This record gives sequence, C-alpha cells and structure tokens, in this order.
Amino acid sequence: MKHAPRRKYLSENWHFSCACSLCRGDETTISDSEGRRRQIHDLHSTMLDARSNGYYKDAIAIAGDWRDFAEWEDLPLFMPEYYDVLADLYLLKGDLANATRYARMAKDEWVRLGSVDESGVIKAAGMLRRLYELEMEQNK
Repeated sequence: MKHAPRRKYLSENWHFSCACSLCRGDETTISDSEGRRRQIHDLHSTMLDARSNGYYKDAIAIAGDWRDFAEWEDLPLFMPEYYDVLADLYLLKGDLANATRYARMAKDEWVRLGSVDESGVIKAAGMLRRLYELEMEQNK
C-alpha cells in the first residue's frame, strides 16, 4: 500500500495520525520506501513462482533477499511464516536437516507469539511429524 493510502487508512480506521520518520519524510524518502515495498512484494511473488516451477535453490536464495529488503524497510517479516516457507522449500529440495531446523524454528515462533488461533502451531507440528516420518523411512 502506498504512503498516502496507508496514512488515510490509519486515520479513518484507527483515528491515528502517524508521525514516524517515514510519514514525516520528504518525497524522495517516501518514493524510495515505496520502491522497496514494491520490491518486497515482487520478491515474494518471484519466490513463489520459483517454488511452483521446482527451482527450490533459487526460491531459498530469493527468500533471503525477501527477508533482507523487509528488514531494510523496517518491516520485519512475520518470522513464523518465513520459517514455514523455508521449511517447505528445504523439504521440497530434499534437505531434511534444514527442513527440520526451520520447521522447529517456525513452531517455536508460533508458540512464542501465542494466539487464539493455534493453526500455525498445528501446521508446524504437522510438518515436524512429517519430517520425522520421512527421516525414519530413510533410516530403514
């Protein structure tokens, strides 16, 4: 969402007039920020396209760029979702060790956040069970 609609949304829905450095920034600062936000969106889409086309290694690299751009924009990704994405990508790539690592991180983050809706925790726990079963099958 662009700068002006974001400010309008905050004002109309939350009766809040943001005074952060970005909202008080000059046109260049705002334009640069909007460019980074477009890049974050584009990277996410490109990562999903790479995943759907079987380019898992590329999707993992793009996920790192996605995270970096979000951090540069001071928009930290929703880390449980980020870890879920990486667990899925590593599983598709056939790297059970890293898939398990990121699935555990996702579950830990979902638990840490706590929520009325525990679907994230349930999904991450299901992924860990699946990974455990795959590991057991490989070790037969």
